[in-house]
Amino acid sequence: MTYAYKSRTFLIQRNFKLFFSLPVYTVAGTALMGTFITSVAGVSFYQAIALLYPHMSVTPDLLLGLLFGLSGMAGMSLV
Repeated sequence: MTYAYKSRTFLIQRNFKLFFSLPVYTVAGTALMGTFITSVAGVSFYQAIALLYPHMSVTPDLLLGLLFGLSGMAGMSLV
């Protein structure tokens, strides 16, 4: 997850807390789901355009993404 996604998630949580007076734990799941859907859409898009450009390497590295996800999950359990 890049810094832009993390900062966007933080801004969503902060704005919902500020404008609607909701606790952070009620907004966190929605923000994380939005980030997940955005990531899946990005991977799907680049996977689809890879068919149009077979001579270029535009497909996402799924193994690297899986390893980043697993290490993030492991990091959350350590904190």
